[in-house]
Amino acid sequence: MEYIRVGSRERMHGQRELLQSQIEILTILKRYQKYKTLRKQELDMKNAFKRLVSEVQEEMKILDKHLPHVHKAYLQKQDSPREKPTSSASQETKERNDLEMEIRSIKDKLSSLGY
Repeated sequence: MEYIRVGSRERMHGQRELLQSQIEILTILKRYQKYKTLRKQELDMKNAFKRLVSEVQEEMKILDKHLPHVHKAYLQKQDSPREKPTSSASQETKERNDLEMEIRSIKDKLSSLGY
């Protein structure tokens, strides 16, 4: 068996590299432990959120049972499509014409009453 002589510079360099590797391993271990605690908190929060959502769903079911139900015919009547306005300018002129016609009819009624 043969031995290789290691100088003091090489020995110092090797020790430095070994110590730096140990530091990196410890920092990785520290980060992993922090990750585990954060992951546990996340899972706890998710479970709490799921529990709250299921409670709200149960309360919504109870509320739905106690509220009066609307008939489908009434809902369909409200959901029926209404007339679409052609354009805002033509709609404004149409409204003005309707108002003018109403004003004329009211003036005619007043004149027939003698005012």
